[in-house]
Amino acid sequence: MDQPAASWFNATRLPRPAPERGGRAFLLVEASLTAAVIVVGVVFVSRGMAGSLQALSRLQEIDPALRCAQTVLNELEVMAQQGSAVSARQGACGQSSPGDSWALATQPLPADIVEVSPEAFWVVTVTVSRQGSPRSLVRLETIWFRSWVDQ
Repeated sequence: MDQPAASWFNATRLPRPAPERGGRAFLLVEASLTAAVIVVGVVFVSRGMAGSLQALSRLQEIDPALRCAQTVLNELEVMAQQGSAVSARQGACGQSSPGDSWALATQPLPADIVEVSPEAFWVVTVTVSRQGSPRSLVRLETIWFRSWVDQ
């Protein structure tokens, strides 16, 4: 204890707390702003989830119709490759998409699409529609050789 009393007193002295001037009101404003930010965040997240659920339900509606169209197109392509020319026709999708029907349409390939002779190719379209609905669910188009199509 060789130190002078004044330096010892300064070394052991604790810092004083800041004077309180409206500290509680500041905490209330902070809490209100935090709650508002959280509410806005929750609203945006819930809107995003609602949009995702709508897209999912639309995909669940379209998926069986898309499988039906792909199956029909694959079956008709196999028939065409085996020598049976395919013409416009229609049918029911069956168990894969009950209540849906498909229609096949063919048309010549427009001349401005390809640089080779367009008469060698035809556009084949499979459209799947739901019974009682004016809109088509799925429409697949492909290009086939002219020899595969019987117009």
